[in-house]
Amino acid sequence: MDKFWTEKRTIVAIALSLLTLAQILDSTIVAVALSHIMGALGANTDEASWILTSYIIAAAICMPLGGMVAKKYGRKRVLLISCFGFALCSALCGISTTLGEIVVFRFLQGISGAFIPALAQGYIIDNFTEAERPGIMSVYGIAAVLGPVLGPILGGVITFHLEWPWIFYVNVPICAVAFLVISGLMKETKKITVKVDYTSFLFMAIGIGLIEVFLNAGNMYNWFGSRLVTMSLVFGIIFFAFFIWRSAIGKSVVDFKVFKHKNFAISCFLTMTFTGLFYSIVGYLPLMIENLYRYQVDTTGFVTSPRGITAVICMLFVAKVCKKFDLRYLLMCSLGVNIIACYLFTCFSPNQSMIYLFPPLILQGFVSTFFYIPLMLIAYYKFPKELSDSAGGVYSFFKMFGASIGATVGATMLSRLNQVNWNDLSRNITPWSNGFKSWMQSLPEGIGFQTKMAVIGKTVERSSGLLSYLDLFYYVMIGTIILFFIPLLYKKCKP
Repeated sequence: MDKFWTEKRTIVAIALSLLTLAQILDSTIVAVALSHIMGALGANTDEASWILTSYIIAAAICMPLGGMVAKKYGRKRVLLISCFGFALCSALCGISTTLGEIVVFRFLQGISGAFIPALAQGYIIDNFTEAERPGIMSVYGIAAVLGPVLGPILGGVITFHLEWPWIFYVNVPICAVAFLVISGLMKETKKITVKVDYTSFLFMAIGIGLIEVFLNAGNMYNWFGSRLVTMSLVFGIIFFAFFIWRSAIGKSVVDFKVFKHKNFAISCFLTMTFTGLFYSIVGYLPLMIENLYRYQVDTTGFVTSPRGITAVICMLFVAKVCKKFDLRYLLMCSLGVNIIACYLFTCFSPNQSMIYLFPPLILQGFVSTFFYIPLMLIAYYKFPKELSDSAGGVYSFFKMFGASIGATVGATMLSRLNQVNWNDLSRNITPWSNGFKSWMQSLPEGIGFQTKMAVIGKTVERSSGLLSYLDLFYYVMIGTIILFFIPLLYKKCKP
């Protein structure tokens, strides 16, 4: 087993995992530095949001194409071009001086990085046996699982101690190392003549692009209150329906044969739905800590670090556990632990010490490892190698799409719940309310009435904000409960 970690194929898989980490980090790391970028480029919030949206749209469009591109041009060549393009676009993002420049470079960066997770998964499926996959998947899982978790933390630390361009520059050395390893150690796959159906690609690109615009811009422009957002959804569904139609008649840029495998199809559904739920907490918990508990960005990163640390520790023995137990029950166990973690999140109070964050974060660190690694193993169990690259692209797309849905729905729910909770709390602030009278009498003497009202206004605002986060965590818990028994639909598999 010691030789396993020094073999060329393993070194290449580790390099691809690092490259995947850089690609996934860039989907979340920018969000923390967005305010700094806005100040440097003179952009407002609506304009700056396209720095995030352009990357997500480009990646979502290109991810499902991984299988077709790898067959046509060869996996090694595509990975080298992607690696070089990702590094170049990262550097260009760092030196951008206008909003237009960084949006264009982020779009190109999304295209360059879109094929990396798909082809990395395809390489692992092709070059490692069922018994070897848990070990190498634990390494790949560090990238796939920790990327979204580490993004906000690293973004906060880099922005606080350096300048915002460094969140892009850090990709360059990672890509350089990966490029050297891939070019020197990776074998090229056999190229196959593939007839590209450009009509299918056009339908898919426009359909996915418009749906992503709807998801990312909906909350900002009041969803169906905006004609632009509404038309984005309507035409997105129409174009995507045409894409499905082209696939049904055998003309598609995505190989739909991957969905004939029951375990893979269920895994795509689970990774999309659970990622949406999980990222609702991962994405918005730091905002709760910063906005309601007044922690600085770098301190927030430290407070939320137990989740990442626990995930890394779990990576050390997840391979052995996956070999000993039925993967279906591991998934159910992880979902059960996430239910407990969500419940603990709902027990927060306005003056609670942040040390009480550690238990649910530790539990979520366990979940992030013992859910996603078994899920990938069960998805590719006895999966045909000739479909590996296509499957990797489709699986990565569903995961990213789930993250987009989670981020969008989470933001909308927080906004709506905050309004509801504010109205409910304000309704009790009347001169005839005994609770209000008691609270007013508890304030120090000598404070004017206007000052007292300002204090209570801030108190209601903070309390309604906290309640909206707690409600969100409660709904995530309910969603996880709904998913709990879905793993029983899988065919039994034990690597």
